[in-house]
Amino acid sequence: MENNILHHITKNYNAAILDNINLEDIDKILQTANNPVITRLVNNRYNMNKPVVEHISGPSSLTEHWSPELNKRVYVFGEYHGNNGCINGRYTLIQNYLKRLFNTTDVFIDFFLEISAHRGSTWSDEYSKRVNSGGYFIDRIRQSFEKCIQSANKDFEDCQLVRVHYGDVRFVEDYPVSTIGKMIHVAKTSDDKIYKALRSKEVKTILRTLLQSDAVNRLTVNLLETNKYIKKELSKSYLKPVITNFIKENIENEIEYRTSINEYTMQQCAQIILATNTFDSDKISFFKYIINNYLLYFESFAMDAYTLARIFKVFDTLGYAYQPSHANNVIIYAGESHANRYRKFFKETGFQLLSRAGDSNQNFTDNCLNMYDVPQPLFN
Repeated sequence: MENNILHHITKNYNAAILDNINLEDIDKILQTANNPVITRLVNNRYNMNKPVVEHISGPSSLTEHWSPELNKRVYVFGEYHGNNGCINGRYTLIQNYLKRLFNTTDVFIDFFLEISAHRGSTWSDEYSKRVNSGGYFIDRIRQSFEKCIQSANKDFEDCQLVRVHYGDVRFVEDYPVSTIGKMIHVAKTSDDKIYKALRSKEVKTILRTLLQSDAVNRLTVNLLETNKYIKKELSKSYLKPVITNFIKENIENEIEYRTSINEYTMQQCAQIILATNTFDSDKISFFKYIINNYLLYFESFAMDAYTLARIFKVFDTLGYAYQPSHANNVIIYAGESHANRYRKFFKETGFQLLSRAGDSNQNFTDNCLNMYDVPQPLFN
């Protein structure tokens, strides 16, 4: 019996399995495991006060999803990017709430945050300094757990019981990864830089692709296969076909919707831009039109493909002896549009919706979450 329990707890990193075991046997199991993370999770199960709060300042919505088949529980926090949180009453700042949760949890947590990728083991000092001064809730969370995403810091107290993941692979710090990402970036710059971009082979290739009848499918395949971050994680995901089809279908639906509400189609804009080799203000206007009304929404799916692939993969724990190989207890924190896509994915893949709080309506902008309808503490 002890061997079965030991196998279960070292596989799942969930101390709840010990609830019906006497203290003497628990001590034996912990001694045999010789695992400081599991020991801490077990101590937290019986000794630590996990956070139970009335309101959280930062997110605007929260849903709880559970799959018994995959042994996976996921909490999805959504927010409207900004710094307008709770004003009155009893509330806890999201970064403080998460820090307390990650230190008192009795299950190992995988935390996925909408922050940009980085080169090497962490972000540059210049990037961190600039982002940390931004004041948005996501930026505050990133600052609070910045060291936890570094492989060298897994033994720090705040990092030991959680695996922190960046999610936004559209960028490496401020640098766009894909050609479409570069087009989105340059659209915010000067006319001279836009003219230069329109003469480039990469941009012309994208614009010519937009003229094709299967343009959306071609661009989606390009997104999934040329972004090295997405390609790597999808290759390791045991739900790769499901995730790939979900992303393709939802991109098609998004572009179809954008086409129905916009005055010009992507094809019309691309035709006007490619019609002549001369450059004028109209071409700049149509270039920005494509970006702001189509490609900006298309590129946002890069984050969703990457995040879902990492949630549904087997982690290589070589070098990280005290971590589970699967993300069984997950928290996602992202903007509402991303959060709603994850919720849709979990519904379509058979997850049960156990609880929900707040309002994920895109017209609602209050980042103050009432936790009354969510069973607490989380992962209880």
